[in-house]
Amino acid sequence: MYIAGFNVPFSPATDMDIPVFLSLSYVTYRNIKAAKSSMARASTEGGKIKPNTLPTTFVGKAVSPIHALAFFVPQLAYLVSVPLSGFKQPGWMLRCSLPSYDLTVNQQAGIRLLATGILLGIARFTMARLFSQLGSQLHGISRRENSKVVKHGFYSIVRHPMYSCVLVQEVLYGAMFWSYIPLAALPITAAAFAIKMPIEEGFILNDESTAEEYKAYKKDVPYRILPYIW
Repeated sequence: MYIAGFNVPFSPATDMDIPVFLSLSYVTYRNIKAAKSSMARASTEGGKIKPNTLPTTFVGKAVSPIHALAFFVPQLAYLVSVPLSGFKQPGWMLRCSLPSYDLTVNQQAGIRLLATGILLGIARFTMARLFSQLGSQLHGISRRENSKVVKHGFYSIVRHPMYSCVLVQEVLYGAMFWSYIPLAALPITAAAFAIKMPIEEGFILNDESTAEEYKAYKKDVPYRILPYIW
């Protein structure tokens, strides 16, 4: 394989985890950086979290850590295990590999690279815009002092587009790693979102400053995650 005019030895059968690892490292770094920057902006512009809007039930407190673990643990396992195994998946991870589906090695590599490219595009464009559009309203299950309803950009299509992106990324990780591990985490994340979204929306509807506007927004944008389906 030639990169910038240099012949770099690369075998799809043994070296595919190198570009996947590098891309995942970049995406993880970029998402963490964007989240920290957006959280700082939200604290400055949106104000402090209202104490009376924090969840009080066990489910309300546990749901965010659950979906965070389901999303991040497969990534962290890959990022730690692969370099320690010579930039190849270790045996325990290979035992969770997807079947070949009668695909050639090059075809599997092509699918993994395609998923990697899509993920890079999501990180570079979609997630960056989502953080920007959410702006001062970035928070967990709670409301900020200067609460408002975000309904432009991706929020004009579904009410929780960041959750949509998370689910899409988990599917892409399954293809990138060629592994069941991220796909096994997908229903856990989806179930956590299904529980979390009504709680979040309940806080918005109980906030006098946003209740009526959000009711109208729900009529204009009836779907939470996926248009016409969810």
